[in-house]
Amino acid sequence: MFNRCKYFVTAFVLLSMACFSYAESVTTTCGDSKFEVQMKNEGGPLETKFDLYGIKGKEKKKLFTLGAGNFDAVCMKNKSGKAMLVFQSDCGGSVCVPEYGIVETDKLGLLLTPGQKNKSNAKAAEKILSTPVPDLSEVSEKFCCEIKKR
Repeated sequence: MFNRCKYFVTAFVLLSMACFSYAESVTTTCGDSKFEVQMKNEGGPLETKFDLYGIKGKEKKKLFTLGAGNFDAVCMKNKSGKAMLVFQSDCGGSVCVPEYGIVETDKLGLLLTPGQKNKSNAKAAEKILSTPVPDLSEVSEKFCCEIKKR
């Protein structure tokens, strides 16, 4: 009987570990390039690491890493109609401020990078895009990234 309980406890622990960690990636095409976000979590919902890659032809370039928090990305057009990948990160708490990043899709160049200091750079993003920047966590067209609920 004791051995059977030991096996049940071991199985429960292993299943619990499987439910609290995951890795996945999502991709989209925006303008002249493809983009991939790799997500890896080994703990709670705010312990997810995000790596953003740009892919153009055979070139795959790491553009940004967020060590923990929330990450959202969407393909947007600036005022002149040029497609740009716009992403937003924040620390994941109730006092966190979204910080934006913008990628030129034709050159895979970063025009704006989140500072990860909980200081808004929305005005700089609006200047680059020539249009107001929405809170990307509320945009239905985003291709990434809902953190899995536990």
